[in-house]
Amino acid sequence: MPLRTSRGARRVLTVCAVACAALGVVSRAHADCSKDTDCKGDRICERGQCVSPGAATASPVATPQAATPPPKPAPPPKPEPPPKPAPPPLKPKSPAVEAAELVSAGNAAIAQKKLPEACDLFEKSYEVRPQPSTLASLARCREKAGQTPAAIEAWRKLEATGGPAYKNQAKTALKALAPQSSPPPPPAAPAKSGPAAPAAAPAVTAVKSVGGATWSDGVGFVLTGPAPAASATPWTPPPVPVGLEHSLSRVSWGLDAGLAIYVPTTVKSSVTALAPRLDFTIRAEFRRQSSWLAPWFDVPSTIVFVPDSASPVRSILNTAPHVGIDVHPARLPNLGVGPFIGYRVGLMLGGGGSPTIENGVDLSPLHVHFRTREVDGAPPTFDLATYFVEKLSGPFHAEYVGLRMGVGGHTRFRVVAEARLNVDGTKSPGAQAFETVVASFPQAFFVGVGVGSAE
Repeated sequence: MPLRTSRGARRVLTVCAVACAALGVVSRAHADCSKDTDCKGDRICERGQCVSPGAATASPVATPQAATPPPKPAPPPKPEPPPKPAPPPLKPKSPAVEAAELVSAGNAAIAQKKLPEACDLFEKSYEVRPQPSTLASLARCREKAGQTPAAIEAWRKLEATGGPAYKNQAKTALKALAPQSSPPPPPAAPAKSGPAAPAAAPAVTAVKSVGGATWSDGVGFVLTGPAPAASATPWTPPPVPVGLEHSLSRVSWGLDAGLAIYVPTTVKSSVTALAPRLDFTIRAEFRRQSSWLAPWFDVPSTIVFVPDSASPVRSILNTAPHVGIDVHPARLPNLGVGPFIGYRVGLMLGGGGSPTIENGVDLSPLHVHFRTREVDGAPPTFDLATYFVEKLSGPFHAEYVGLRMGVGGHTRFRVVAEARLNVDGTKSPGAQAFETVVASFPQAFFVGVGVGSAE
């Protein structure tokens, strides 16, 4: 049977048709074109709008961009390490150490021919620790560098403040530098305008001779010819050679007083075992800073007083000049080893006042002398000498060992000791007083103290 449509359904369909028609009209009303021919000129239809070809190409459809991911959170800051503790402050150098380092640097600069730099280092060392040896090095450096005024100033300061050895060294250097430091002659005064002065009359010579002018040389000789022109530079002695600047030669003296202790052969000996003794010694040694050999000689004199009236000898006056030579191993100036020989002459007075002469040879195979460091002639602070000697007198051979020590400067405190170890030999017929005493006392000791100069 045919489908019958209700009246309400037909109304709904009618409304829908009208709405669709209205939408089409509206869409055509909003669109300018539907194809390119609907546009004027060279414009084209793009999505219902007439646009130029360039505008359509320049404005593409925007494409959606991917969303930017959120930034990652920053890592937490690392903890800073704790600060390192500050290093302990350096201990300041002593003036002696700093001055010694500056002197060493100055010597190294001299070896490299850097004289101005070396002079400045010596001057800084002297400012840190004033020493005469440093001042002498500074003066020599200024002199070698051609700085004559500064060298003269340093030598004069050394002459005023140094010891005897430095004073002599400074005087010698100043004499050598005197011609270089003399001021130039003043310029001649300009000649004044006016009438010329009359010519001076020729000098009249006191001595005449045939054959021309004469002159006298001042010592009684008359020579012919004109006198030589006087020298403008005064004569000065030649400078001391460099090698002698390091000379350690010196003459010394010593005065010692002590007690001699004699050991008798028997307890019943009537001779006293104690006797005062006085020694005086003069010694000279010739050596340099780098010597292999050092010759020397000394003249010791001894006086012994025996208070015992029963002794065959009441007093002894003895002198024994010695000559020796010391060898310095590896040229060490602090150590000398060598032999010496001498001859002893003694005058002894007995209880009755009759003099007796005793003499013999002193022979030593070993003599050792040690000193502390010496710089530019300055004396050692400490010196020690030991020796072994055999004294020969007639049939007797007495062996001795001795020690001598000094502490101080140019004048020093001394300690001396000597021991007679034994006596060999027999008493000769008609024995003299000395032989009697030696036979009675095979062992003897002497200890004394005194003063003297540096050896």
